[in-house]
Amino acid sequence: MVAIKIRMQYLRGQLAIIRSGKGAAIMAPGVKRIALEFPFKNQNGAMGPRKFWQKYMPALKYHNPNVQMDVHRSRDPMTPSTLTIEFDGDRKEVLNVQHKDNTDICTTVLELTKATPVPTSEEDAALIREYEQLKKRDIQKVKNRESRIAAEKEAKRTGAGKSPLMS
Repeated sequence: MVAIKIRMQYLRGQLAIIRSGKGAAIMAPGVKRIALEFPFKNQNGAMGPRKFWQKYMPALKYHNPNVQMDVHRSRDPMTPSTLTIEFDGDRKEVLNVQHKDNTDICTTVLELTKATPVPTSEEDAALIREYEQLKKRDIQKVKNRESRIAAEKEAKRTGAGKSPLMS
């Protein structure tokens, strides 16, 4: 039962970030479609668009279900990373997002679509803080495991027997 409880804590934190994170904004009614295209692999400046897709697009889609959001990941590594925003009246904005940071891309999208941010509730803020603490704890667990493995390897190499960390 502990595993289910921990998984639910993670899930609640992730949902709170979607509900009230940076990408949580309601776009102006004139926005019809957002299309993002970037290479499948992290080549040719595709890290920013990829992280935008992973971190901010779920929140944008959650708060704007009537806006069509498409992501095309091309197998060609030389595909340029572009973000297309289509508005009513056949107006289109095509942005070159190659070598751009994910937060810069999000800020640009929010400005172009005249989006209004969704306020963060106290409950969501508490869930986000709890989620961040869980992530820090997991990072520390990985570091501890790596240092323990390194100490064991060193002990085997020097023939000292059992690692002092394992006592």
